[in-house]
Amino acid sequence: MSKKCNSRSIHNGKDEFHKIQIPRLDSIHDYRTEIKSKKNGYKIYLNMHKMTCTCNRFNDNHSSYEVDDIRRLCSHLLQEYKKIVDIRLLDEFKMAVLSYGYDVKVNIVFLEEVDEENSSEKTPIILYDKSNPWWDIYAPNIEQKLTCYGFDIIEERWSKKEAPPIIKNDLEKFINKYLTSPQANVEEDFLKIKEIVSRINTKKDLRNLERRLDRAEWRHENKETTVLDESKLDILYRSFDIARDKLL
Repeated sequence: MSKKCNSRSIHNGKDEFHKIQIPRLDSIHDYRTEIKSKKNGYKIYLNMHKMTCTCNRFNDNHSSYEVDDIRRLCSHLLQEYKKIVDIRLLDEFKMAVLSYGYDVKVNIVFLEEVDEENSSEKTPIILYDKSNPWWDIYAPNIEQKLTCYGFDIIEERWSKKEAPPIIKNDLEKFINKYLTSPQANVEEDFLKIKEIVSRINTKKDLRNLERRLDRAEWRHENKETTVLDESKLDILYRSFDIARDKLL
């Protein structure tokens, strides 16, 4: 089978072609709804016609998208939306995203997969947030049903060890290549951690990283660190933990 992965990325909601449109609720829903946060019990207010929420994640990540764009949905809007709209009537991708139940991630990559022997195979779609190393990969399972698979871009592992059965290796290669491209919208620290971990291949490498971490901790304890050094220390901590888990 001859196959390769190309892609196109979406980072904003201004382009009508790029908008992932969902049905907008009509004006009968133009009123304030009060719910309580499951996390801390705080009161949160929604307007399902205007698609607004008073939670911080909506204001920080979702409010800039258009009212009928799927990326406008924080988890609170998503849960209320599903009480009103029968998501089974939407296309398979939108239904899969809304079934997941969490904030909709706002960066979208469509993998325009070329498969010369089976052109009907479903195209994988990636959703991710800049500050979250866990990416959502929507790809067909063995029964060709679109399924959400979680992939940690730093540790390069699949959630619950479950990966798309048909194109797992192609996806992993594509993601690693995509991370170094200009289109990628990810935290720079993620890339630094990945680079450090990639160089740890033996227990000797791990001991050298541990000594480097010890020196950094000593400088920190003796107040020889700057804000930048503290950031580097955090990167070293996270890199060491990941590398240790990989080797031991």
